[in-house]
Amino acid sequence: MSERRLIGSFAIFFSFLFMMAKRGYRFGVGDHVTQLPSALHFFNPHLYTRDFKYQMISPWYIKSSFHILLYWISRKFGIPVEEVYFVVHCVVVFLCIFAVYRLSLLVSNNNRIAAIISVILLTPLSAFFPSISHFKVMVNRLVPYNFVLPIAVLSVYFFLKNSFAISSILSAIVFVFHEQIGIILFVSLSFCFLYLFATHKISGNVLLIKWFAPFLLLVTPLCLFILFAGHKGYPWFSLSWGKELLEMVRFRCPHHLLLSYSSSKFIFCFLITLFFSIIYPLIRTDTYSLRIALVSICLLFICIIGAIFTELLPIPLAFNLYAFRGDVIMRIFGLIFFSVLLSEVLGCLPVALRNVCLCGLILVVVILTFLEGGSKSINIYTPKKELYAISTCIRENTPVSSLLITPPYIGGIRFYSERSILASYKMDGLFLGRDVAEEWFRRIKILCGIVNKNPKCLRWQCLRLCRKGYDGLSKSELLEIANHYKADFLLVRKDKKFDFPVVCMSKHYVLYAIGSNGR
Repeated sequence: MSERRLIGSFAIFFSFLFMMAKRGYRFGVGDHVTQLPSALHFFNPHLYTRDFKYQMISPWYIKSSFHILLYWISRKFGIPVEEVYFVVHCVVVFLCIFAVYRLSLLVSNNNRIAAIISVILLTPLSAFFPSISHFKVMVNRLVPYNFVLPIAVLSVYFFLKNSFAISSILSAIVFVFHEQIGIILFVSLSFCFLYLFATHKISGNVLLIKWFAPFLLLVTPLCLFILFAGHKGYPWFSLSWGKELLEMVRFRCPHHLLLSYSSSKFIFCFLITLFFSIIYPLIRTDTYSLRIALVSICLLFICIIGAIFTELLPIPLAFNLYAFRGDVIMRIFGLIFFSVLLSEVLGCLPVALRNVCLCGLILVVVILTFLEGGSKSINIYTPKKELYAISTCIRENTPVSSLLITPPYIGGIRFYSERSILASYKMDGLFLGRDVAEEWFRRIKILCGIVNKNPKCLRWQCLRLCRKGYDGLSKSELLEIANHYKADFLLVRKDKKFDFPVVCMSKHYVLYAIGSNGR
């Protein structure tokens, strides 16, 4: 192995260890609490039998294929699921760094200094450089969009090398596990492909087949399966439903919006990325640089279209596509553009001074990144906190078929207790079907005590509103809700004293058996 390759390999492993140490790792937090119950239900249909989402969505498991696969691996080989997630997470982080390194080498004409700078800056990019989609390049848990990110970068890598069939297959794999990023990626690359084809940069009908055929052959069976498995359809272009959905999105997940929720910091970082995307092809005019800049501009165009059709002229299709997620890929491109330009500046310096500058860059990155606050420890197994303690008690002391009314602002009870709950603020399904979304919003407004109100809030403000509303419900109001939905158990704060049997108790909460269980 040559000295340059050895240095490159060291940079990749350094970045991997640095990313893991800085970002940390958690299992069963964030999106896990909404996504993993689907995998539990898939392998044990007796769980969540009274969960309205699974009763209303068909086929409900399509959106959960990633988590179902990992749970299958766990069951097949007898490995704890927490360890499966951790190992796959490590592999994904490493592959993402490796993919960025290889793409940097290609775009910079094999300039290893540029590639090394790219992987060194990848961790602070994720820590300090937010995207308008509010997604970090790497997060502290394994989720589908992080899983497909290195595959998406490698798809671009092979596209630039004219390996269109491989790139198309990788784009299809991205689509299977995350259709939003998959379609954004394929559309962007297709625009670039058609531009190259129209301007005779590439030619031949065989190339058209190599690009479009693999993607369509792999994706079409999945789409047909969804169609014939009983999917009810969706009013993709209904403006009336778009306006209703916009209200729900503002309440539950405004990070799906650009104009309403993105702060000046987010917009500023996006403009920096855009600046390098525009200036890069003006400075470097080689084939690879022009192509990747063109793909970046296509991603930008999709973001603009997404902003128009979510807030200015809201149509449901735009919400479902979540076009801003392409900004995550675009940020990686911006990082590569910056690294290549910086390496060319450093290339003008004497070797000794250049090496000193690189070492100084690494030192500054390490110091600044670790100065960022927050706990970043690695926990393969979920720490034992009050949420998990009360959830374990619920799982051990209630029937599997139970329906619970729980505080909507607590997100993990449904997952850790393995019981159906009436509704939760942190609950997916908003974009899976109109009837599901409307039912969720109806239930959450009841639990939050805002049935006849039109709350003008965004995310954390709404969550605080829910906390105040639920904790403020009277005994008669809670029992009315329980009787209407035939709930079996009620979880409230300990300051609410009910004349029902106590099933579980924690520091702040108590679970009562109500209905037939309380007689």
